[in-house]
Amino acid sequence: MRHARAWAAAAAVLLCAASVARARGADARVELLAYPPPPASVACADGRPRLASGDPFPTIWLVRSDRPPAVAGRTLRASPPQIEVAFDITADGRPHALRDTGPLAPLPSIDGSAADAVIVGTWRFAPGRPYAGCRVRAEGRFVHVEDASRSLILDVVGEASGGSTYNALDAGPRPIPASSPAMTAFANDIAAFHRILAAPGSTCASAGPLHALRKATPDTAGLGDPPGARDWALVDYDVSADGRTANARIAGSSGNQAYDARALAAVGASVFEGPARTGCLAVFRHSGPPLAWPKEPPLKQAERCPAPPALAAEDVSRFYPAVYQAEKIEGWALVRFDVAASGTVTNVRAVRAEPAAAFGQAALRMLSASKAVAPGHAETGCLIAVAFKFPLARSMAATASPP
Repeated sequence: MRHARAWAAAAAVLLCAASVARARGADARVELLAYPPPPASVACADGRPRLASGDPFPTIWLVRSDRPPAVAGRTLRASPPQIEVAFDITADGRPHALRDTGPLAPLPSIDGSAADAVIVGTWRFAPGRPYAGCRVRAEGRFVHVEDASRSLILDVVGEASGGSTYNALDAGPRPIPASSPAMTAFANDIAAFHRILAAPGSTCASAGPLHALRKATPDTAGLGDPPGARDWALVDYDVSADGRTANARIAGSSGNQAYDARALAAVGASVFEGPARTGCLAVFRHSGPPLAWPKEPPLKQAERCPAPPALAAEDVSRFYPAVYQAEKIEGWALVRFDVAASGTVTNVRAVRAEPAAAFGQAALRMLSASKAVAPGHAETGCLIAVAFKFPLARSMAATASPP
């Protein structure tokens, strides 16, 4: 099963299609950024472990130019970016200590955490022994939308974040008017995306708005997804004159045949208003249970802070690393800090974070925005564990000892 990625959400926020196109003029175009399948094994400092299961880095659509702009403080290169992720592997085959080391992640998440390492975090290697100093690299390639296959565009839509819909033909970049000659090529690219997305000969969009009388969703009870998994299925279907669906078939999928079967059943149970139409497209998405990380090790407190003071409640969900939250991957960080007599928290630093450095960075942001209950005297070297877990906590999940 393949994991969706937070890149699509980042693209929507960081690269507003119409505004970017207007800024760049005629050279702006819609392209897909694709990566090769994951390797059979990876190089580590002490061996070459075999990859038991691993999803690819998903394909995204974006607006590109030969004159790349600065985005979130970084410059998008004209050439496809290279993914490079460093990590270690536990004895049971789980990647940890994840850190993005590439020259440029394709799209950073809104909070600045790497959007590449999260996919590697869902991989599993053959168990048996731990490995250190592992590294994986992947070279991206740009595909102009006019040269893209339907299966590639279906992957883009399926892997994107979001819920389920029976109107998936509206997915992807939003159509814009060709308001000037400079915008015509860009508008044509967007039209091409939607033309290729639809099944050949589709009349679904031209028949007018699609209104559901009864809209079913796939039954996910007993699906048995592993932690952290995300299923998606795209279904082509027709609507008869009486509103019933017909000829439902899987157009694209994450590969979970059980979920595919339930998606087909959902389409078959749905009813729409007329008129008759062909080649409609539904997308269904489902997330498995959270991917938990073993709890943090015992804490050894500093002599000058034997009992860390209580911290004012903070909304942990505001600081959860965005790409890991999207994939429902849990983590924790050990954070050391000082407290002034007034309760001001200073000198915050991450001691350790798992499964990725992004959780340490998130904990630093959270503690820097917090204030401790005034101890009446200064304390230094205080150590706490900050847990990021599901369901999302609405207050600080920080403890002086493991929960």
